[in-house]
Amino acid sequence: MNFENISFIKAMSYMSLYYENICTPIQRVVEYDFICERKKRFYKIKVIYSKNKKGDGNYEVNLRSSGGYNKTNSVKKDFDNTSCFWLFVSTPELCYLIPASKINNKRSLNTKLFKKYEIRGNSSVG
Repeated sequence: MNFENISFIKAMSYMSLYYENICTPIQRVVEYDFICERKKRFYKIKVIYSKNKKGDGNYEVNLRSSGGYNKTNSVKKDFDNTSCFWLFVSTPELCYLIPASKINNKRSLNTKLFKKYEIRGNSSVG
């Protein structure tokens, strides 16, 4: 089961409750996964799945992006909190919708610091 794809669909489904339109880029964009529109304003959304559960019960989330075309040009990029508006974090137990501006780390975050951004209800993926 591809939890990254499930997380992406979960994020789009959740955002569709609050935004008028959802747009996906034609080509892979490292900085964000899709764009939401509301009242003629556009918001970039980055989706990250983490299954890296720590001993305290919280999840460590890798913020670094890597990729390229056909795995020939590997690009590793630290997270830039100005590259998207929202970060949608999905874990096997909960999802979080975190304003990117609240994230100061460039490589990882721990969900315990972002409890107030938990999405309530049936939001688990995986």
